[in-house]
Amino acid sequence: MNRKLLISFFFLIIVSLLIVILNSVNQLPHNSNVSWPTKIWDEGTTSKVDSKELNKMID
Repeated sequence: MNRKLLISFFFLIIVSLLIVILNSVNQLPHNSNVSWPTKIWDEGTTSKVDSKELNKMID
């Protein structure tokens, strides 16, 4: 029981760190060299082109 609690707490820390990293990446100026997840995140996945690109990456 204690071990499960420790694992879940560790996982929570990792997720929060990931969110902080993603937010700091989003603060960077727009650059053609920025990786595709950041580009899609910045544009908000509202355009159909981004959705198609995302589907290609998933496939």
